[in-house]
Amino acid sequence: MFLTVTFMHLQARYALLCLPLAGAVCSCGGNAMHYDAATRALATCSGATLTTVVVAGVDGKDFYRIAKRPGAAGTDHLRLDQLSESYVVRGWDSRVCPAGVRLRPNTSYRVSNASNGDAAASDVLVKTASDGLITEGSPAACR
Repeated sequence: MFLTVTFMHLQARYALLCLPLAGAVCSCGGNAMHYDAATRALATCSGATLTTVVVAGVDGKDFYRIAKRPGAAGTDHLRLDQLSESYVVRGWDSRVCPAGVRLRPNTSYRVSNASNGDAAASDVLVKTASDGLITEGSPAACR
């Protein structure tokens, strides 16, 4: 009986110690983002750094994975046509795309922010004009 009571007491203490620690380690941020027409950039709603962004053609013909380089300073606004050296772009086969993201003219793309692994990815639909630059995006997901 004494061992059972002592063991239960230790379990309760362990839980009280671990729960706050888990809360401190866990990230509670989200991945919500939107297309900012004024800056022609994808932007996070919370101001958090974009670390992992996936760009996929709605027609299935294009795929890019943009990742922040380890130790590099990232940003909360990302222009796909003007990526900084802080980011590396990879294609379907995981090979680096030295030319960066090349969007096709008059095409729709789904851009997903998966920077925060604890939260669901946030998607923005964007469309390009005849010059391949983004001209419009789905409404802001920020609330």
